[in-house]
Amino acid sequence: MFQYRAPKMGFAHLLLLAAFLLAACAQPDAIEDPRELERFEARYDVDTAWSTRARGRAERLYLGLRPTFDGERVYTAGHAGRLTARNPENGRRIWRMDLDAPLAGGPAVGQGMVLVGALDGRLFALDADDGELLWSTQVGGEILTAPAISRGYIVVKTSDGHVRGLSADDGGEVWSRSEDVPSLQMRGGVDPIIRGSRVIVGFANGQVRAFGVRDGESQWAQSVGIAAGRNELEQIADIAPVMGASDSVVYAASASDRMAAISLSGGQRWQRDLGSLSGLAMDEEMIYLTDRHSEVHALNRNGGASVWVQDALRARQMTAPVVFGDTIVVGDLDGYLHFLDADSGDLVARERVSRKRINTAPVVAGDKLLVQDGDGRVRAYRLSER
Repeated sequence: MFQYRAPKMGFAHLLLLAAFLLAACAQPDAIEDPRELERFEARYDVDTAWSTRARGRAERLYLGLRPTFDGERVYTAGHAGRLTARNPENGRRIWRMDLDAPLAGGPAVGQGMVLVGALDGRLFALDADDGELLWSTQVGGEILTAPAISRGYIVVKTSDGHVRGLSADDGGEVWSRSEDVPSLQMRGGVDPIIRGSRVIVGFANGQVRAFGVRDGESQWAQSVGIAAGRNELEQIADIAPVMGASDSVVYAASASDRMAAISLSGGQRWQRDLGSLSGLAMDEEMIYLTDRHSEVHALNRNGGASVWVQDALRARQMTAPVVFGDTIVVGDLDGYLHFLDADSGDLVARERVSRKRINTAPVVAGDKLLVQDGDGRVRAYRLSER
């Protein structure tokens, strides 16, 4: 989803811009009819483990709400303000907190606390064990991504291009940095990633930057997205919402048909002319990426060589992939989950989980896969071999 920050202009320009944005508000592959789903021989059954409602419909807002798992509990948030901790085995509620806020980013969990952000710029920190509100703070912009937390610091990114480092003790601001925001950008953003003493942040102008977690000092910047099209729509350079990072390399893709592997020290390892609107996943050897046409790619992490491509889901506006056992899973615009064999890319299972679009990538919680749809419904699934 794209949003526009308009300069002052005349009425005729606004009419032209309105028509332009109607096209922009769909993903670029929406101009192509979604590929019809074909039958295949399934290797797995997809079994429902449990289901619940996160409360708060937000399909058209394209929010960054998705479940998270800390090894003991599953945390879910709904746009209407409800944050819940559940038993991952059966979905039973452990605690619930109703926050008076339009939740939009997260939740994230770490250091014994759960963090969730809101459209009105408030960030909330709750005790992970019992849901007690520890503190809340105002950061001054829409929070559409999950915060990152490590070593007593929290890093939160807002849709206006600001990145702030906060104290985990009380939410007090320690440092603040910003990046110019293009007039036209994707709705949402990229979750910050903390590795060691650095936080890696992707921006709407196509930059990936590293800052010191403690002081916000800029350490390096790499241009992954290049605004080189013939019109504004073709110049969308946003970093795709899901990046990946190992202990030594960051992997990022942009909407402008480019992805890169970047050393944590700032040097570029390799790049490919392959972009994404949703993002990527990784395991020990491979990167899995949903490209801007919703084809799913497997690339070798060491050099980016292509291993396989699955095009049966083209133009179905797929989420970023997630690695689930021996499968790669993506969700689509019609509420389907598609399971691909990690070695070959072949379709091995499919399940329709909703009549609503799946906006965010599924989440792995042990032997279960969690998915949240635009209606706020959260479901947990298991795979079993046939």
